[in-house]
Amino acid sequence: MKKKALFIFAIIMVAVLCASAWFYGYYNRKSNDNIPSKELIVSYYQNKGVVYTTEQLQGYKNTQLMEVWGEPDNFLSGMWGDIWKTNNTYCIIVYYDRNGVVEHVTVMNED
Repeated sequence: MKKKALFIFAIIMVAVLCASAWFYGYYNRKSNDNIPSKELIVSYYQNKGVVYTTEQLQGYKNTQLMEVWGEPDNFLSGMWGDIWKTNNTYCIIVYYDRNGVVEHVTVMNED
């Protein structure tokens, strides 16, 4: 009886471990589902600063941002980067490395 209970407990523990690993992987991967909205990026910039804002988008590819946010409103000349406007008040400037992966993010007020 003890062996059967121990076996069932082991199966439950393995299932819990697998589910935990799946949830961790799902919520920490660079998926289109996890990209914050443009408005949320502006809020991060205003409330938590440029470092935190950059960390939220670092590692995503420019194609992923375009799928979620749509085509950029402008492009950086001579650099790898895009500019998105939000509510005609703020501009989000995203800088990429040469592989199109986000390196730095800044937000500017258009006023």
